[in-house]
Amino acid sequence: MIVDLASTLEGSSVGNQTVEFMKRLGVECTFFSSPVSNLVKWRRKVVATFNETAGYWEPCPHHIAQEEHVLCLLTAQEFVDMVLAPEDEGDSLDLHVAKIKSIHHACKPIYLIEGLTAWMRKNKNSRNRAYQAEVLRQMEPSNPDQPARQSRKKTNKPETTPPVDDDEIEDALLQLQITHSCLIHHTNAAAESAEWIKNFTEHVSTIPYRRERMEGNDSAFCMDVGQVKTGEDKHDTFVKMLQEVNRVT
Repeated sequence: MIVDLASTLEGSSVGNQTVEFMKRLGVECTFFSSPVSNLVKWRRKVVATFNETAGYWEPCPHHIAQEEHVLCLLTAQEFVDMVLAPEDEGDSLDLHVAKIKSIHHACKPIYLIEGLTAWMRKNKNSRNRAYQAEVLRQMEPSNPDQPARQSRKKTNKPETTPPVDDDEIEDALLQLQITHSCLIHHTNAAAESAEWIKNFTEHVSTIPYRRERMEGNDSAFCMDVGQVKTGEDKHDTFVKMLQEVNRVT
């Protein structure tokens, strides 16, 4: 595999940690100039193709193929700014997705959003403080002859940033998934973002093999190996099947 990172990630915490992860995996890592910031894409060194007639992989001339998945790393504030931006402006979320798809045709975008959970928790606290400040302001007596000890009471500072409705953020996440068919994953810090770029690299590398395994399975239901306990014989398998039923020990 070859991982191509946008030049905006070069020298950053995520970029440096991703390069180290790729060195451990033996994956080649390069930087490229991208019109979209913090973009990650993958290429594959192809040395074999699957012969569907014969049912096995056979060698082919070495060439490099572009993968269809493209990952975009966004901070929570960048994502919120795109959600709140008017649709006719170039910074809106819809135009950002359209820009990625126009540059990388027929791609499957992955949005890696860093710190959105903490941002929404902070936003909720900000709304609560604004509500409490408004209630306390309305409870303050308007009589100028109020006692001095009440006038010396500590007043709450007003919120400088207007709170954002959580439903608006949730609707934007749903729109990414349903309307634009994007994959979304949340991380909490730069180290976790770099680790998930590594995880996605490992996942993308196995897509052709898992696809051939799924297409070669005639059943309508198929699961990866290791997800279901397998029995040693018919009796053991039957016992394990019974144990999957509720209240059966």
